[in-house]
Amino acid sequence: MTHFVPSGVIEKASLHDMIYAACPQCFTSMTLQLTSSGRPGTEVVRVQCSSCSRLSTRDELQFKYRLKLQLQFGVTIADAMMFDEVAESLLGVPAWRMKRELLPQYPNLPAVLEQLLVGLRVSFSYQQPPPKRTAKQGLFTRDLKIMKIEPLLPQLLPEPAALFALKFLQQHSSADLVHP
Repeated sequence: MTHFVPSGVIEKASLHDMIYAACPQCFTSMTLQLTSSGRPGTEVVRVQCSSCSRLSTRDELQFKYRLKLQLQFGVTIADAMMFDEVAESLLGVPAWRMKRELLPQYPNLPAVLEQLLVGLRVSFSYQQPPPKRTAKQGLFTRDLKIMKIEPLLPQLLPEPAALFALKFLQQHSSADLVHP
């Protein structure tokens, strides 16, 4: 069931690891594995899916967003996750472009985005995933899954967050060149 919150505040945004390599089959996070083709010196970097066990080459990977937020609404403070399409609608940039083009050129972009998002008043829809059972810990509650999020005052975020942050970084880097 999807719940709608008409007014909330982003209390915390953790974007330092906002992009992950995803399995092209099931979109689960992948882990690196070095495999040998049988001849010395011919190692190939492959990644193995932790869910479906598919082995893929680095070129086959897809990049996906996973943003961690802490949201306050009413008297509730909840941890939440925002995945690919929802995160892309807020940021305005696909994950592959963020990973391959923007982050190498603007390494401070995640920190600027965090500062931009914290304190932002938003409306959002979420789903509460069912508790997950583990052998060691028993049941634990999982983070809310954000299905849609929008700024309450669009004039505070007049364009997608990543584009707004890029303009800020570009203005400050050019200002540093003009005023050393």
